[in-house]
Amino acid sequence: MELNLDDVMQEYFYSCEAKGFTEKTMKNKTFECEHLLTYLTEKRGLQDLTQVTPFDLKSYFHLKKLKGNKPQSISGLYKIVHAFFSWTVKEEYLNKNPMDKVECPKVPRTTIHTFTASEVNKMIHAFRSDSFVEMRNQAILCMLADTGMRFNRDPENQTQRY
Repeated sequence: MELNLDDVMQEYFYSCEAKGFTEKTMKNKTFECEHLLTYLTEKRGLQDLTQVTPFDLKSYFHLKKLKGNKPQSISGLYKIVHAFFSWTVKEEYLNKNPMDKVECPKVPRTTIHTFTASEVNKMIHAFRSDSFVEMRNQAILCMLADTGMRFNRDPENQTQRY
């Protein structure tokens, strides 16, 4: 029995929506799965779900890497694709999940560059105590320092995180 990739993927999306996934999650799943579908049908010439092999999937992830996707992005994509194929096994469209033979890419650990104790001390004592705003700002910095919350600028891509 032929299982059209596009039809099975559309059924997967309906199943995810029925489970109550958020709009953002559905947008991500749809975007990534449609890219995979395009790759499998146009580049690999596959139409049937049962024809998809671990090699097809490995080559898809390799292509994403060659296109400059970062390991974090590829890891997220891996999880979406793995969830799709796990669903096909659960629904008994496939006997085995081809993603089981595809390794999840390693994501390098990122080092968070935080302020030193001396820098925090200088920031806290940089305020004068003669106005409400100055005292409020000093209290905010003390609270951030005491609770471990921090403002961080990622030196690699200059994004700001809390």
